[in-house]
Amino acid sequence: MKVKHWSEQKERGSLLGLRFLFLLHRVFGKTALKIILYPIITYFFITGKVARQASKEYLANLRKHNSKIEKLSSFKHFMQFADAILDKLVAWGDDQSIEVEPVDLEEWEQIRKLDTGVIFVGAHLGNLDACRNQTVDIMGGRLNALMFTEHASNFIKLVKNIAPEFEHQIIDVETLGPETAILIQQKLEHKEHIFILADRIPPRQDEKFIEHEFLGRKAPFGTGAFVLAAIMKVPLYFISTLKQGNKYQLYLQRLETRLDVTRKERTVAIENAVKNYAKWLEKQCEKAPLQWYNFYPFWQNPNISNKNAEY
Repeated sequence: MKVKHWSEQKERGSLLGLRFLFLLHRVFGKTALKIILYPIITYFFITGKVARQASKEYLANLRKHNSKIEKLSSFKHFMQFADAILDKLVAWGDDQSIEVEPVDLEEWEQIRKLDTGVIFVGAHLGNLDACRNQTVDIMGGRLNALMFTEHASNFIKLVKNIAPEFEHQIIDVETLGPETAILIQQKLEHKEHIFILADRIPPRQDEKFIEHEFLGRKAPFGTGAFVLAAIMKVPLYFISTLKQGNKYQLYLQRLETRLDVTRKERTVAIENAVKNYAKWLEKQCEKAPLQWYNFYPFWQNPNISNKNAEY
């Protein structure tokens, strides 16, 4: 059976529904909204067969990989995702109540001292939006996200309505070309940072990917973030913001593999970078098992042919 690419999955939840939930939060607060969310998430859990099965597969693979992790339910996974969405809206609504604690303070100090911006590579993990009010203080520059906006258009429309400046911090890579590359280079030169999610293969047919073991099984990983860092010749860091209790912890890890190498050496360097990324992502999932939000068949390859291509 052909597996659909994640970008072919339709966004669930209407713009009107998201606006209603955000309004309820402003009026009644988060505790009351969680009660209202329970039947809503129950509906999405029951009707979302693909997402439900993907969650079960992920949690089963995680426990096989690390038997110390307790057995967790997919329904809790869905509820955790809803909590993260709510925190995103709260953060973009300019609410200062979300506490973020940066870990790896020496690394952050080094980043603030740089003459250029850096590339942060993350995943659909935790909630980086939680620290959006503290980005400049922590990172030393504005954070810009490269993303495919079509897949989450309703959520993005709501965030733009709540915080108009959001639009200026998004770089749509639906049609990545020379103009986008120039824009990224300019932002990096002005000590602004670039954030990229690397745990999904972009929907472009020319996107290259590498298969690597993740939680005990081979999985496809895109290479675009690492190719970009190699071209721009700037440092690359893995980044995650994981919820621990009532606050978020901001984790950072520098990629030790050198990407500023000759074109002949680039293929091996990028393969090593993907390997390091997969290992890093495993550790993040072990830290916060319910906070990886890839609700699609991650280990099953869609119909993409550019495996292990040259760079």
